[in-house]
Amino acid sequence: MLNQSPMTMKLLAQLPYRLMMGHLFTLLLCQNAMSQTAQQPEAVQRMLRFAGHWETNEAKITMGDRHFTMPYSADFTAVNDGTGLLMQETATVPGVGQLKGMNLLGWDPNLEQVHLYSIDNLGTCHDHSGYWTSGNELFLEYQGIQEGKIYMEQIRITLVDNDHLRLRLVSQLNGGTNELIDGTFVRKAG
Repeated sequence: MLNQSPMTMKLLAQLPYRLMMGHLFTLLLCQNAMSQTAQQPEAVQRMLRFAGHWETNEAKITMGDRHFTMPYSADFTAVNDGTGLLMQETATVPGVGQLKGMNLLGWDPNLEQVHLYSIDNLGTCHDHSGYWTSGNELFLEYQGIQEGKIYMEQIRITLVDNDHLRLRLVSQLNGGTNELIDGTFVRKAG
């Protein structure tokens, strides 16, 4: 081997590492570009149509024998490079107070189901799962125990058109209707 300076020897010793890091960097760039251009599954594309700010002043709620009309808003924001949605909801429920909820929607490709994980300041904390019943309607359901009774919650979210969304939630305790929320929301600019 020729007489090499210490600096040249050091650079030659680092050459495999530098080549490996260069290849790794190139692979990461290609993977990122491919993931951004890869088409999302149809179920995710449908879900992303909910993105935006939605409001209604006429959400109807029934709790037992009490009936109310209330303002309700929902903000759907795409998350994780458009693979899911974060939905923040607020409403003032007469006789109950301010509802503040956070919901995460995502698609499980293995089970081919949409999941909606809900947490709010009124005690909700559970996962709904469901599917698209049509190109515009999402059906979700949760089953569990509440107050020692069998609890079931069903949600239908329907994109009526580009500017109108209908939400219908029905909950039951031991088979009897416990709560009903029904409202048509209007997409607001912003």
